[in-house]
Order: sequence, then structure tokens, then C-alpha cells
Amino acid sequence: MAVGDALGAPVEFDPPEQIAGLREELFAFPGGGGWDPGEFTDDTQMSILLAQHLANGQFDGNKLATSWAVWAIHTSTKDVGIQTSLVLSEVARGQHWSVAVSGLPAAAAGNGSLMRVAPVALFQLAHSFDITDLARAQSRITHPNAWC
Repeated sequence: MAVGDALGAPVEFDPPEQIAGLREELFAFPGGGGWDPGEFTDDTQMSILLAQHLANGQFDGNKLATSWAVWAIHTSTKDVGIQTSLVLSEVARGQHWSVAVSGLPAAAAGNGSLMRVAPVALFQLAHSFDITDLARAQSRITHPNAWC
């Protein structure tokens, strides 16, 4: 996941037609778009924190939200999504994540929670937790919209 993220980081916001001919160049991990060569994005960084959180065999949304908020403040992350950043900054100020997301517009969506969900599948392999419920639970912390 991190390798795929690092491959795409330099062209993260570019349209498909601009990326189409760059396969060989991107496979050399050139960096660009504000990213160092081989550097992965906030999505993988948040996935790593989610995996570490799930490693204890349980899910605690409050602890995970706090972990993400501390990460967002104390790392040199280059690009945290707008919605994620809004929520985590409120959590960092002491707001409960459920209150922080309630302030988002009803139509607020995005793909941030989908980008970091891979550890949920790995967790399911080791524990008998409902994968759909867990995917939704980690998503609700920053992306409460049902589409997310």
C-alpha cells in the first residue's frame, strides 16, 4: 500500500490524461508535487496509525481519533485532507471527534477514510470483528457521510 501511495504521490491531484504516459518515470520514484522520492502520503501515515491501534485486538474510536490528532500536529505531514484536518484540529483542541464531525456540512464527503482502510482487512484476518462495521467506525471519525 505504501509503495503504491508513493508511486502516485507526485501526481496525486493531476488529471488521468496528464498521468497516462508517465508510468516508467513514476516507477523510478522521482518525487515531485511536493513529495520526496519514494515518500508516501498522509493516507498511508494514517493507515499505519490505524494498524498500530488495531494491533491491540480492539477498536476504540476515541483513542484512534486522539492518535490521529497528535500525529497531525506533531509530524511534518505535507498534505492532510481539508476535512480530515478540520476534524483532527478540533480533536487536538479537546473536542470529542463526534462533536467535531457534527460541524461538517451534511454533504461533506471525500475519499480520505477509504484511502486508509486497508488495515481493517488485515485486522479481520486475526480477529472475529465485522469488517464492514469496523470500516465504517474508522471512517466516521473524520468522514461521517454514509457514502464514505
